[in-house]
Amino acid sequence: MKEEGDRLIITLDPGQPVELTDLADSFAALSRIYERHYRSGSDDAPRLFVTKLETGSVIAEIAPYCVMMGGITMMDGGMIVTDFANRIWRGISYFTGGSKDTKLLEAPSKEDAADLKEFTRPLVGKTGARLGIKQARYEKTDGEKKTVVEYKFDEAELNKASVNIDKALALPEPKKPEDEDQDDKIRSEVMLFLEQANRGPRQRERPHWRQGACP
Repeated sequence: MKEEGDRLIITLDPGQPVELTDLADSFAALSRIYERHYRSGSDDAPRLFVTKLETGSVIAEIAPYCVMMGGITMMDGGMIVTDFANRIWRGISYFTGGSKDTKLLEAPSKEDAADLKEFTRPLVGKTGARLGIKQARYEKTDGEKKTVVEYKFDEAELNKASVNIDKALALPEPKKPEDEDQDDKIRSEVMLFLEQANRGPRQRERPHWRQGACP
């Protein structure tokens, strides 16, 4: 298998052991975000594979591979890895709201927000926890690599993002454009109710008698 190419390097450092199911759920959420934005339901589209696991913190190298005739083939996935790493950074940064730049970011969809919550769950509430997202490029088959871009989140940012994601998920779904258009459409064959503005009993007017007139 070729060593050159771009990798997404994820560092999960909770500062303590991670339960295996939590770790599996975390990477499953990451995979769902990738599937949602980069596979488009096509079986031929590249899938994410773990190419290396390192000790210490949970450090995983992930790369897109194509599955062909029972084998996997490395593809030129530099652009995908770049955009995917940036998408994860934008999503988490939107909910940290720590700088002027993050306030200009577009809100992730509810599906992405839920998966970002699951992805970062093993780190939330852990003292000294940190998350690293790095795009690395292997230039040669001898293992030499260089960092293209790197994003980091600390304990405070991860906890704040988790709280804000929960708030966002609790909000009602926004109206769809087609639902808003319904208010402007002309409706036919509908029942019309008319109500009287003054619902109190109608008072009878008393006659006015002029002086000298016969009753």
